Amino acid sequence: MDIAGSAMSHKTRFSAGDTLFGKLRPNLRKVVRAQFDGVCSTDILAVAAKNGTDAAFLYQLLASDVAHRHVMGDITGTKMPRTSWERLADLSVSCPSLPEQRAIAAVLDAVDDTIERTEAVIAATEDLRRSLLHELLTRGVPGMHSEWKHVPGLGTVPACWEVTTLGECLERIEAGRSPLCESRPARGDEWGVLKVSSVSWGEFRPNENKALLPEAKPDSRYEVKPGDLLLSRANTPDLVGRAVLVRNTPSRLLLSDKTLRLLPKSARTNTEFLLLALGTPSARTQISGAASGSSRSMFNVSQEALRLVRFALPSLDEQRCIAEALQAVAAAQGAKEDEIAEAKMLKATLAEGLLSGRVRVAI
Repeated sequence: MDIAGSAMSHKTRFSAGDTLFGKLRPNLRKVVRAQFDGVCSTDILAVAAKNGTDAAFLYQLLASDVAHRHVMGDITGTKMPRTSWERLADLSVSCPSLPEQRAIAAVLDAVDDTIERTEAVIAATEDLRRSLLHELLTRGVPGMHSEWKHVPGLGTVPACWEVTTLGECLERIEAGRSPLCESRPARGDEWGVLKVSSVSWGEFRPNENKALLPEAKPDSRYEVKPGDLLLSRANTPDLVGRAVLVRNTPSRLLLSDKTLRLLPKSARTNTEFLLLALGTPSARTQISGAASGSSRSMFNVSQEALRLVRFALPSLDEQRCIAEALQAVAAAQGAKEDEIAEAKMLKATLAEGLLSGRVRVAI
């Protein structure tokens, strides 16, 4: 059933309440409800509801999995895929009465509101985490210090903190290997070798790997285990030296030669704290400054350069306190992210039923 008016592909005015649908790279699902009057570009379809169609219902329909699957079934281009108004207009939908449309939109809008509020909490929690991280790594645990010192390149820190290097805090650094692999991830009981993209700040991505060739013999010394602190020694200038603490991982994944495993001295350095220290602006500046490469290739940082990275080290007990405080904030943030994931799953299920007519809303 036709429930939308025409959509302009040239620059055109839109009104508050219209749905703006990104036709370029529709896989990114760039669909929003206009909150003001304005003008959109040639890569945006401005879709207005016809008389008898609720604008909020139209938005929820165009933002749904149903519409996404429809436009993805016929896109043109490879590097810059796009859809068209003709394809979108061909979407076949079930159109209930106007009162039921409004009721359906109200249900789905309520879930969107919940997601938006939770996202705001996550953003605020992230701001808190960043502020707390800076405070704890420069001022220490509140109430523990009254004297300070200025360290060139590191800033002001508690007077009792030791200025040290990464090398002095490690038992050793282990470099992986890069044997011949297939251009696909490992499956089942196959061994895999981590890709550069598997190591990200705060996130370990074990699915980012390549399957070891069947005839290659895996070296289990380089298998990744929970508790490993990994660092990417090769990447783009802004990403080289990023680190992650592996908390859970499938078995049979190997370090590549672009990934290092750092083994801290347990009597001197808390692993969680070391991860935080490696992410500070001063450490990032030192690592990126020591990396070499060109704009046409990845940048590399040597083990020798990493060992010379300087930072201020509290006592082991204070390191643990700092790490635990930040872990508590991260846990709260993770709980909210789980809430969003559940809310999005709920909305997808509701939208599938309500927009198809399989589930009806009592009026």
